[in-house]
Amino acid sequence: MNRAKGTGSVIQKKEKFYARWRIDGSELYGPARETRDEAESDRINNKPNSPVTHITNRQMPTLAEFARMCMNEDDPTFGWYGKSLKTSSFNTNVIHLETHLVPSKLGALKLNAVEPIDVENWVREIQAKKWHSKSGKMTEARTSASPSYKRRCHGFLRKIFNLAIKHKIVSFNPAVGVELPHIPERRNTSLTDEQLRSLYDCVCRTGSLLTFAAETGLRRGELLDVKWSDISDAGLVVVNHKNHGQEDLIPLSDIARSVVARQTRLGEWVFCTEAGKKLTTRNLNRDVRRLYDKLGFPKATRLHDLRGKFTTDLIVAGVDIKTTQTLARHKDASTTLKYYARTSDAAKIAALDSLRNKRGLGDGGVNEGSDRATLVNSPRSSLKNWSG
Repeated sequence: MNRAKGTGSVIQKKEKFYARWRIDGSELYGPARETRDEAESDRINNKPNSPVTHITNRQMPTLAEFARMCMNEDDPTFGWYGKSLKTSSFNTNVIHLETHLVPSKLGALKLNAVEPIDVENWVREIQAKKWHSKSGKMTEARTSASPSYKRRCHGFLRKIFNLAIKHKIVSFNPAVGVELPHIPERRNTSLTDEQLRSLYDCVCRTGSLLTFAAETGLRRGELLDVKWSDISDAGLVVVNHKNHGQEDLIPLSDIARSVVARQTRLGEWVFCTEAGKKLTTRNLNRDVRRLYDKLGFPKATRLHDLRGKFTTDLIVAGVDIKTTQTLARHKDASTTLKYYARTSDAAKIAALDSLRNKRGLGDGGVNEGSDRATLVNSPRSSLKNWSG
């Protein structure tokens, strides 16, 4: 149905409905509604005024003031940003705002007076609180925040300036192009076959949950969200929040189905507490750590290593990268290749043995215990024998 210019439309985001208007090139949103009819009523009756397109320098808000406007859910023009965030993201951004931006010199600058060097200095000076126990008393110490945390704070700031540009308050984003701290490349690890078998032998609740994780490659949050209604003969339906809330269907192996069959149906969730309530992240981390310690796993072993094992084993088994990406539910195949396509020492040794056989260098294989001299000299001596 055609509507007059500026009358807007109704959109749905995360099971909520919003009235949306496009005015003077900017998109404005109404409050979150439970039904489409309520949002439609907003669209018809509560059309906002034109966005702020001409602000004098006297009216120009500071960066901290504008960031608060964007996070204020009651603000009719800018507050839609705060409403659009998941609860965890909203709380994290509030910390970035109140702890790091508001008390800083950067936060006190007028929105149109911020320069890239100001943003760069702000990111460099972000500190984290550390608590230490000394003589039975907890004392607070401040240290420079980690590179990843500084980048998250910078990401929040960059988004705020993007919103200011969208509403034509400023014309450029000073957070773009600044020098950020380097994050060392993450190296995902995976459990060994022996560790995996020891997990499969555990029939307790935590052991069953980890076995299910190893068979499906689910992330921590996805494990906690598995419901009985999500499981069918076709497999498991998972909402992939990493890919814009897309629903993915994961086939379930016989082992995964046997794990589900062992669970007592106490409530909505497959893996739950004894009272049938949903497991919290804190409880899950505690139970996983206890089981890992009981089985003698290294302290560095993580729950996410099961996902690494799942993805790496697919690659080692010769599964094509596109199928592996789909099963791991990565948005881009580059993530699969960069973080999970790790070759083991055994795979390297097998590759060298295959190369020797292809070149006709005999049956002499490479042992895992071989030192550098053996690896280097053995092919030369074999080549001499072969050519002679």
